Amino acid sequence: MNPSCLRISLPRLVFRSREWTLAPLLAVLGLGGCLAIPLPSFDSTIQSGRKITPAGLDWIRAGETTRAEVQGRLGVPWADYRDLGVMVYYWETCSGYWIKGFIAGDANMRAVEEISRLNYFLVKLDSQGRVVATSFVSSSGARATKDIAASWVEKLWDRGVLRIQPPGLAPAAGTMAGLDRKD
Repeated sequence: MNPSCLRISLPRLVFRSREWTLAPLLAVLGLGGCLAIPLPSFDSTIQSGRKITPAGLDWIRAGETTRAEVQGRLGVPWADYRDLGVMVYYWETCSGYWIKGFIAGDANMRAVEEISRLNYFLVKLDSQGRVVATSFVSSSGARATKDIAASWVEKLWDRGVLRIQPPGLAPAAGTMAGLDRKD
């Protein structure tokens, strides 16, 4: 079903042999206004980018696989944040629709808006260009991609996955950036 063809019909009332829509009655009662209904999408069509699935990534090995090997198999990344040592592969899907309506007197307006889901495959590289870690991340698009990548790298640092803090991250209070981790 094409969402742009969805119609929201208001019930009609018969009052003293005149047909009335429910909108004026709701407006008089103070119940008029905006209506927004989220509907899920059952279509997983890729709207942009190229989908990457975990099933096809068993060839990536931390400490062994290089930047060149990743790019040779997956192509050029959508973003390459060299200051963070992170390559980002991206694809976008529609996760649902907002059905919006406005009721005020006889002015009824309707609109359909897509709810996008941004999907990322992140690849963290060390200073020699070898894979350190990978992750799949989804977002609504409210945050910048670089902020998402930086947050992920901070989590890797906090978990002790990274031995040297990347220069793109602000040093934690009381530490010096770039020094080896002393665990």
